[in-house]
Amino acid sequence: MSHLALPTFLIFAVTTSSTIADFRHFSIKINSNSRLDSNSAGQVYINSPNDGQYQVWSWNVDHTIRNVATGLCLDSQGYSSSSVITTTCNAASRSQQWFGGPNMGQLFNAATIWCLHVDTNYATKVVTTCCGVGGTVYQTWGL
Repeated sequence: MSHLALPTFLIFAVTTSSTIADFRHFSIKINSNSRLDSNSAGQVYINSPNDGQYQVWSWNVDHTIRNVATGLCLDSQGYSSSSVITTTCNAASRSQQWFGGPNMGQLFNAATIWCLHVDTNYATKVVTTCCGVGGTVYQTWGL
């Protein structure tokens, strides 16, 4: 039985590295009890840690953040505390490019220059908003 598990792992690793130009997979946490999560419909939200692939992301050299389960990329839908979704990856789209800063733990979007933020009015909704709004505790992400 362990003999079959090893080739499966190797096939997964080769397939992943050859189709996605990422340098690591990780889960993104807002605190010890919540992780950035997604689903096949493209919704993005925070959820309790569950070790599922929808909570695993890769931050790629083209500055996109790709969900491992769906292969879709994190995308900001604009200004005014807009929703964050996942959609078909397009490295040329600035709305899919994410950078660290301006403060430690923040992720800001190249198109809006706004930070990834947990909307406390809806508890689990993830949006982009002006960096620092609502206190950086709702914008401080970690691995």
